[in-house]
This record gives sequence, C-alpha cells and structure tokens, in this order.
Amino acid sequence: CMWVRAMDIYGRVSREIEPKKEKLKAAENAKDEANAKLATKQAELKVVLDNVAALEWQLQSAQTKAVQLERDAEDCVVKLNRAEKLLAGLGNESVRWTAASNVLEKDLQFVVGNVVLCGGFIAYTGAFTSEFRKDLVTKWVKHAVGLGLETDPGWNVANVLVDPAEIREWNIDSLPSDDLSIENGIMVTRGRRWPLMIDPQGQANRWVRRSGKKKDIVITKLSDPIYLRKLEAAIRNGTALLIENVEEVLDPAIEPVLTKAIFKRGGQKLLRLGTEDVPYDDNFSFYITTKMANPHYLPEVCIKVTIINFTVTLLGLEDQLVAEVIANERPDLAEKRAELVVQIAADKKTQDDLEQLILRLLAEAEGDVLKDDSLNDTLDQSNKTGTEIKERMQVADIAMAEIDSVRETLRPVATRASILYFVIADLAKIDPMYQYSLEYFVTLFQKRLRDAEASEDVEARIMILINDFTKFIYLNICRGLFEDHKMLFSFLITAQILRNTVHSEFLGKTPVTATEWLFLLRGLEAGKGVLEDGDPAVPCPAWVEPASWAKLDVLVRLAEVNGQGSFKGLLEDMARGGPWEKFCTSDSMYSEPFPAAWRAKLTAFQQMLIVKSQRENFATLVARNVVAAELGGLFIESPPFDLASAFADSENMTPLIFVLSAGADPTEYLLSLAAEKGYGDRLHFISLGQGQGPKAEELVKMGWGTGDWVCLQNCHLAASWMPRLEQIQESQDPAKISEEYRLWLTSMPSPLFPVPVLQNGIKITNEPPKGLRANLGRTFQDLTEDVFEACPAKSLEYKTLLFGLSFFHAVILERRKFGPIG
Repeated sequence: CMWVRAMDIYGRVSREIEPKKEKLKAAENAKDEANAKLATKQAELKVVLDNVAALEWQLQSAQTKAVQLERDAEDCVVKLNRAEKLLAGLGNESVRWTAASNVLEKDLQFVVGNVVLCGGFIAYTGAFTSEFRKDLVTKWVKHAVGLGLETDPGWNVANVLVDPAEIREWNIDSLPSDDLSIENGIMVTRGRRWPLMIDPQGQANRWVRRSGKKKDIVITKLSDPIYLRKLEAAIRNGTALLIENVEEVLDPAIEPVLTKAIFKRGGQKLLRLGTEDVPYDDNFSFYITTKMANPHYLPEVCIKVTIINFTVTLLGLEDQLVAEVIANERPDLAEKRAELVVQIAADKKTQDDLEQLILRLLAEAEGDVLKDDSLNDTLDQSNKTGTEIKERMQVADIAMAEIDSVRETLRPVATRASILYFVIADLAKIDPMYQYSLEYFVTLFQKRLRDAEASEDVEARIMILINDFTKFIYLNICRGLFEDHKMLFSFLITAQILRNTVHSEFLGKTPVTATEWLFLLRGLEAGKGVLEDGDPAVPCPAWVEPASWAKLDVLVRLAEVNGQGSFKGLLEDMARGGPWEKFCTSDSMYSEPFPAAWRAKLTAFQQMLIVKSQRENFATLVARNVVAAELGGLFIESPPFDLASAFADSENMTPLIFVLSAGADPTEYLLSLAAEKGYGDRLHFISLGQGQGPKAEELVKMGWGTGDWVCLQNCHLAASWMPRLEQIQESQDPAKISEEYRLWLTSMPSPLFPVPVLQNGIKITNEPPKGLRANLGRTFQDLTEDVFEACPAKSLEYKTLLFGLSFFHAVILERRKFGPIG
C-alpha cells in the first residue's frame, strides 16, 4: 500500500516535474546557445580590445615620436643658429687663418734651411755688429742654396724664432726696437748657452733687470763677497741671476754654471758649485753683462757662453733720444704715447690669447661641437672684445700717427745727438780715459733740452736745440781731452754729421759720400778692387808730383764710378795750370782761396780732399777750414780751462777726474776753487800708493757724512786698489751722502782705471792750450781782478807790461814743444 501510495505520489510528482524538466532542458539549451553566443561575442570583444590596445600603443608611440621630432626640430633650429653664429664668428678669422695657412704651407719647404740658419746665427754671430751679421747671413744663404738647402730668400731670425707679441713685451721692458736689439733678445732667450752681453751703454742690463722682475731676479757682481751664495740660492730656488760689470777674466768658480755641468743622483738634478752639490732647478736662468766696449775674451770663455754685442746702434739710440725730445717739448704727447704703447701691446696680446683659446676649444672639442653654447659664447665674447679692441686700435693708430708725425718733425734733434754720442764713444779708441756712459750723455741731453733758448716756432726751436747741444757737448767733452785730440774731436763731429745723408740734407748741406770718406782714409788704396789699374787719362803737368796726380785721378774716377759729377773736368782744368798752379804750389795753400771756377762747385770737404791729394802735410790745417765752414769758428778754438763750470755741472754722486799730462798739476786750481767756495779748510788730499787704500776709503766715507771735499791723487799708482774704488762708488747711497760732498781724482791715462767710474765722472785736463791765442786766453782767464787792477795809478803802463809778459809766456810755452831746437 505504501508502495502504491509512493508510486502515486511519484506519478503525480513526475507529471508535475516532466514539463519542468523539459523547460529546464530547453532553458539549458537556450543557456548553452546564449553561452556560445557570449563566447563568440567575448572573442570578438577581445579582438576589438586587442585592436584598441594596439591602437592606443601606436597612438602613444606616435605621440612620443611626435614630441621627440618636435624636440629634434627645436634642437636642429638651435644647432642651426649655433652653426650660423659659429660660421659667422669664425668667418672673421678665416681670411687671416687661410692666409697664414698658405704662408705656413709655403714656408714648410724652407723649414730645414731656416732652422739651420737660425742655429748658426745664434751660435756664431752674437759678438758681431749689425752690418757684419747681415753680410754673414747673405753669404750663408748663398752657400745654402749652392748646397741645395732651401732657405727663405727673405730670411729673418725674428720671423722664425719669435712672435710679435713677445717682441712687444721686450720693447715694453725697455729693449730698443731696432733689428740688432731684437736679434740680441732672441739670442738671450733662445740660446742654449748662458749669455755674456757686451753692454757699454747699459741697455741689456736695464732690459734684463726689468724683464727679470717677473722672476724675482737677483743682481750681483763678481766683486760682491757673497755673490757665490746668491748664485747658489738662485740655482736652488730656480730664480734668475744677473752678474753685471764683469771684466775680461771670469771667476773659475762659476765654470760649472757656465758649462751646465749638471748630473743626477737619486733622480735629483745637481750641480757642483765649489765644494757643494747644489740641487738644480730647471727654472734657473743666468745672465752676465760687461760695460767694456771692446773686451777680449779667451777662446775657453767664448765656447762656454754666448757672447752678444748689445752696443747701441745709431737708429736705436735715435729712437730713445727722440722720446726725450718729445718728453721735453710735448710732454702731453709723450705721456699719451706711453699709454698707447702699453694699451696697444695689451690689446694685441688679448687678441692673440683669444685666438689661441678659440683654436684650443676647436681642437679639444669631442663629438658634436654644436651640442652646447660654450664655444659660441667664447666666440661671441672674443668677437665682442675683438671689435672693441679693433675700435680702440683704430683710434690709437690715428693718435699714434699724429704723435709719430710730431716725432718725425723733431727727429733731427735726436739724430744730431745720436751722431754726437757715437763720436764721443769712439774717443775711447784714442785714449782709455775718454770713457762716457750713455746715461751721462742722456743726462746732458736732458739738461740742454730744458735750458736751451725757447721759441714758439718749431723749425727755429729745432735749429736752436741742434746748435745749442752741439756747442754744449763740444765744450763739455773738450775740457776732458788733451790738446792734441781736440781738433780731431771737432773734425769727427763735422765729418759724421756730413756722412749722415738724411741729416745733412735736412740741414741743406751736401753729404759726404762713402767714396769721399774712403779716399780721405786710404788715398790711392781706395781705388783698389774698384778701379782698373792704369795711367791717368789726363797727363800729369810738370808742376804736379806724379804721386799726387795719381791720387787726384783716383778721386775723380771713384766719383765717376759712383755717379758723382762734382769732380768732372777737374783734371783737365788743373792740367791747364793758371790759378791751379799758383794755388797748389803756394806754401800757404791751406789758407789760400780755392780757384774761383771751383770754389762754389765743391764743398769744403771736397776741397780738403784735393788739398790732401796734393799736399798731404796740409791736411790737418785744411781740416780746420772744413770745421770752421760747417760748424763755425767756435769749434776750432780750444775752450779755456774752467774748473768752476766743471764743478757747477757736478753732483755729490759724480766724481771729478783730472786726467794728467806730463808736468801738469791741477792742485793750485783746486785749492783756489775750494777757497772761492768756502772749502779751503775742508779739502782733504791723499796721494795713493802702497798701503794708502784703507786711509783713502776712510777719508771718502768721512766726506760722505761731513760734506767735505776729498781728493785722491795719482790713482794710476794704485792699480790694485782701483777695483775697490769702483765698489765704493757703486755702493753710494744718495740718501746718506751730503749734498756738498765732492770726490776729486787725479790720474795719468791708465787702462786699469775703472771704466764705470770714468763713464759717470766729469773729466778735466789741465794741459797748456795750443797756439799763442789760446795760451794768452788761458793766462788772462786765470788772472784775478785784483792782479789785473793792481796798479790803478799807472793802469795803462801796467796792463801793457802785463800783456807783454803774458805774450812772452805764451811764446815760451809754444817753443817748449820743439824740444832742443825750441
């Protein structure tokens, strides 16, 4: 029953459930269909989403690329601008660099030959003059070409070994700008051996001192007791050292320094100095100067040093002296020029430095030079600075041109002074006591510039300065010359003025040619190697010596060879005799007027050459006529002895030197001057000799403090003490020496007398003058007013007797020169 019930219930339930199952099945089928569609749609959606993601990635990539492209575009614009600026900036330099490159490329073929010439020039030509160096280089260049060694036809050592900027620095440090000085500067700075500079005018010394300030240069002398310690310290510390005023013999103790006998120990460079091994610093530099004008060094000295001749040249001195003229006449222009010289040098150095900086930046740039603005900024700054410099230099060039115009206007004054200095410098060849420093000469020049007569007219002022300084120098130098040399001095002044073509033409005078000067010196020998041997074209007249006629023929032919027409027709005219025969056979030919037809045609110098060729014994007398005609009568008169004027020109630091001759004693004159100046009891004498040196030194140092006068007599007898005298003079401190102090020295001519003392001293000779007139002048100059007016009651008779006695005294002095026959 229960089963039936159960089955009934099952049936009812089954009937209820069956439709539901069918619905469930249908629903499940529908669900499956829906799920299948969903899966399809989801697959389609995934494809779409994947596409969307891909597109989004592409979009992002495109956007990123777009941004990068924009940045690249901006960078390109920036780089383009930089490139344009760089090209524009470098464009200013390109022309010059291209030209320089072409020059360097052209010069490349001459490198070996040029360097060989430079080596020879530095090694061998230092001791020679400018003219000899040029001749030597010309021969070297020809020889090099003959050997197949290519050299620059216009070879110049300065163009090869030094740049203009360095030369400008040398000039600022007071090295003269003439070619010889620049060559010498190159030898000093480029030579492998230490320089020994022949420096009589002190120009090298001054340059080394000024340029050496940057290296803390030490100055010493071989006479300094501690100079070796100073040398050792300089070697150890790598500083510069200058030994000045050396003589012909050098201290053997410095030989290891001269030969650079450097050795290594434990990796350290050492140099043996004396008994010690001194650490050697490569920055050490060594200079030696001598004031001797013509020293003679032994070969063993010459091979250890580079001997360099710094003797001043005419052009170099002229440039220095014209600066002195400008400083006096136009101090405003002198100051402005000094400022401009420094400014121009500084600006050119800045330009060179900027150029080097640009080239360095270009050379050191790695990769893209346009990646930043550093190069452009530097270039912009360079161009800006360069523009400013260019503008300043244009203004400076205009100003310098104006100043140079004034300089050239005033240059004749400097030319005359330069000529005079070289005449004075040559006097030392006549007598060792005739030494004058350039410093002393320039001091005299400055004094006359200040004291000469003023004039608003520039041309008149120039002639005043020329004539005034010539006269002043003649009088100043003559008081220190022996009588035999005064006329020679006058003639040399005249001749050197006339030999300077530019200066002669400025004065409106006919210059003396090289041919005429050579004939004066050599006579017949002047024609050798120039003229063909043979008899004169015009036969010698009977009244002329054949030898004299031959000389005259050489003079005429030499003039023709050199294109001079001055002597044309002279031989033919003389052969006809007449006024020429009378003139040439006269015993007073030197004072006779020249034949009228030739008097105006020939200069006084040319007339002298004719007289010399005919009557050589009259050459000296006719030379007086040349001096008188060209310079005036003053220059053929012996200036009177004037101790007072010499004293007036002196200072407490300047010694007054009596150059003695046989029988001359200036003591009386010195005592008289001392009494006149109130120093009668403050004048101290000491005669030098053995053992007197320390006493003399003590006396001198006493005079420094008290202002007394000290006279050291017979210095030539104390040759061994002369170096000590030089040290005493050099050790003078102006602040510690009384203004009234004076040092008087007397000495016979001696080559052992210290050159520096001579050069800076006032020299005085006390020799009886030549000629009756000069002797009478000396006598009456020495007479005091008390003696001259000693007999007022019979003044006329007394003065007549006084003149007669003076005349007799002058005659006796003149006759004394003829010895036993006098």
